[in-house]
Amino acid sequence: MRKVIFLDFDNVLNDDQTKEWIKPGPGLFVDGHVGLDREKVERLNAFVEPNTSFVFSTSWRKFYTDDELEKLLRDRGFNGTIHPKLSRTPYKFSFTTRESQIREWLEDADDLGYLPESFVVLDDMPTKYIGLGRHVQTQSEDGLSPAKAVEALAILSVPARMPEYGFNDEEDERD
Repeated sequence: MRKVIFLDFDNVLNDDQTKEWIKPGPGLFVDGHVGLDREKVERLNAFVEPNTSFVFSTSWRKFYTDDELEKLLRDRGFNGTIHPKLSRTPYKFSFTTRESQIREWLEDADDLGYLPESFVVLDDMPTKYIGLGRHVQTQSEDGLSPAKAVEALAILSVPARMPEYGFNDEEDERD
């Protein structure tokens, strides 16, 4: 079964106690980003199996290339696979929501024959995918905790039904 994990970084792979800072990428207009917690990044390895890939849905994709994002993860113990054809959700306008970006990725994947049979969103921002049973919402206090990882793995183990993809749904929340 093909599976996809939509991966946010902030408050998923770091938390309020993360001390590391990552230097800005090209064009980044702030001092940098809060670092990535090695323990949380390594927790992603529980998701690694054949036919499972990660898609960058993080806002960091606006400032770093896919190779740079992948290197940040690998340097902290990540063993997973970034989706080989559609590695990031689309980011066309600053006013589009994370939710609509994920839905657009799923629609593009469907058009290209890459629609996963199962998926989960790992993000601290709420989306409609929570109500559809496909989103694990993390918190700034602990990010991707062991309990949240178990919850996400359980979601991934179940094939998605068509309504869970969110196609033809025009209601989006603000990002």
